[in-house]
Amino acid sequence: MFATQGRVFKFCFDYETKPETKVYIERDISVTGRLLQEAGARVNVINSWG
Repeated sequence: MFATQGRVFKFCFDYETKPETKVYIERDISVTGRLLQEAGARVNVINSWG
């Protein structure tokens, strides 16, 4: 299984200037991160645009 108990996932995206794209990225990280956490994984998000 890909998402295993205690496995660490780090999400990091390049700098993005388009507000609409930022919203999509944040939404997708949130959904994916929640699913990974429900499987027991740990999720870290590295945000380059503040």
